[in-house]
Amino acid sequence: MRFVSGSQFPLRFLGLLRFPRFYYSFKSVLNYLGLVGLVWWVTASVAYAQSEFFDYLDAVHDQATAMQLHQNPHWLRLLHINPLSVDGESDIEDPGFFFSQGAQRGDPEAELHETIEAFLDPVFEKGDSHGICLYPARFHWLNQQLKFDPQYLPPVECERYEAWRKLINAQSVSLVFASSFMGNPGSVFGHTFLKINQKKGNTALNLLAFVVQYQAGVSDEEIGFEYAVRGVFGGYEGYYMLQPYYVPVRSNIEFEDRSLWEYELNLTEQETEVLVMHSWELSHTNIPYYFFLENCAYRILELIQIAAPQYELKEPFYLWAIPSTAVREVVDQDNLVAQVNYFPARTRQLLQKFEALNASEQALVVDIAHNPDSLNNSPFQNLSLLRQGLVLDTAVDFITSRLNENHDDASAKQIRRQLLRARSRLGSLEEVSLPPAHEIPIELGHRPNKIRLGLGVDDFRPFQEITTWPAYHDLLADEQGHLENSQLIAGQFQFRHYEATEDDNEQWTLHRFEVVNVMNLSPHNRIKRDSSWALLVAAQPSTKKRCPVCRKFRGAISYGWSTAFSQQSGLFYALGHTTVEVDDAYDYDYLVGAGVLTGLTWEWSTRWKALVSLEVVKGVLGDPHDYVEAQIHQRWTLAQNWDARLEVNYRNPWEGLAAVNYYF
Repeated sequence: MRFVSGSQFPLRFLGLLRFPRFYYSFKSVLNYLGLVGLVWWVTASVAYAQSEFFDYLDAVHDQATAMQLHQNPHWLRLLHINPLSVDGESDIEDPGFFFSQGAQRGDPEAELHETIEAFLDPVFEKGDSHGICLYPARFHWLNQQLKFDPQYLPPVECERYEAWRKLINAQSVSLVFASSFMGNPGSVFGHTFLKINQKKGNTALNLLAFVVQYQAGVSDEEIGFEYAVRGVFGGYEGYYMLQPYYVPVRSNIEFEDRSLWEYELNLTEQETEVLVMHSWELSHTNIPYYFFLENCAYRILELIQIAAPQYELKEPFYLWAIPSTAVREVVDQDNLVAQVNYFPARTRQLLQKFEALNASEQALVVDIAHNPDSLNNSPFQNLSLLRQGLVLDTAVDFITSRLNENHDDASAKQIRRQLLRARSRLGSLEEVSLPPAHEIPIELGHRPNKIRLGLGVDDFRPFQEITTWPAYHDLLADEQGHLENSQLIAGQFQFRHYEATEDDNEQWTLHRFEVVNVMNLSPHNRIKRDSSWALLVAAQPSTKKRCPVCRKFRGAISYGWSTAFSQQSGLFYALGHTTVEVDDAYDYDYLVGAGVLTGLTWEWSTRWKALVSLEVVKGVLGDPHDYVEAQIHQRWTLAQNWDARLEVNYRNPWEGLAAVNYYF
């Protein structure tokens, strides 16, 4: 037997290794074993990491539950859940606003835990659609409360949100109030929205700033009965819109002839940031819009309160919210308003320039705006370059005003181009100081709600009267802070208590109920030719049958003109009149009539104003009944929210009344 020495075995073994088949087979085994080991190591690491992640996730859930964050008022506000509501549901019905899809809309506890999971979701490839990007205000607040461990937060890049934040460059926020506009039923009470300022304390009209608006999704064709019904009962969706400031400026100042007031809010840097973040969250959703309560005023106050919860701004509003009241609520807060900026409406700006001209120059403006060839005539050519520039600037504004009212006026477009070319030839001129635009802000006017107590006599029978309305302003009231020469009464109840007499018993009665009583008087002048109109829907005392409880239901539309005189102290109006009335005292129970409504207002002083009016109606269809109503009223302002009235009315029979109004 032949043995191989131990010193020779390694050499022979190495020789075997050099054999190709055995060599590669052994290498494959090694690679396989290495791969198995690597997979095992990765799997074990991932399993350990997952176990660690889920342990952390469970701990965060437990912490949130222990802290009862789902009951925290700020969390409820972020979900738009009113802590005092009966059902405890969110105002937002859009399911896309919530991570949880439970039976109850916006279940705060379920939404809290689903939000935590969405924020810690490691699938960071979602990018802009990741929970952190969609809901930065929620993340900001939850991170403050729970202090998320950074190692478990995904490295999300919110490109769209960060680009938007950089674009708006929020330094402060202003509440903006747009004055009443009688041409749109949704704007008669004014409008509020938020402006995001790129600089604190700025007094200029920065058109490149951004705004946050809450508006109903209404098309231009939806005006009328359907518009009113859907608006009252939440038939429209409300949307939070983020848009450049020049969009609402053009819409309000230019097209709708409304003035703007900016109330810059004294918010901290963090409060401003929270408001901006939550505005971004709301831009992805919608909320049912209700004209009376959950409207622009209510939602904008809610947004401010989410950012600065120390101010309880929307709590006073239970039945209705009016933009002017929202402004007062903000102004009345201690140290909330830093400064106020005012930007007048288109017509007021035009009047500013018009009043800076003498009588002959004013005549030139009107002449040039209708016939640009007048620029070559001596009255214009003899003016200095400075006065020529002022006349042309005023004429351009005048013709632009016409275009804003009628965009398709080809003649006005051509005239405007000619005037602009003429103005460009004059070059840059010295700036002329203009008379200040005088307009009182809404918070200095009387409040919208009213209660009235009066004593009177009707056909020698004494009575006491209690009248109340939720809104808003009548033609005789103090105009400070309100639209001049206008009236907007909605939901007015007028009760009377008649004393007992030898012929009649003591009784209470609803003397008058006005669903709506609107009047818009736009006096004609050299640069303005707007029409005047009125609308009335009411239950009133019968004009055919005399008794304390006899009523008729009436709808009336009036259209005509008005003119101011004696340096705007007096106003005369004459309106054509159509009325439809239902009364069981009428033949066939109805009357369709035509007639005239005319009147005169005179402002003796800032505190004393008088009104004389006459209405004549002649029955055309149905009952041939004719009637005449007349009134002589006077008002004395006692304080901002108090006035006294003395009234004499002829409504077959005569009646006299002395009353005191309190606005609240």
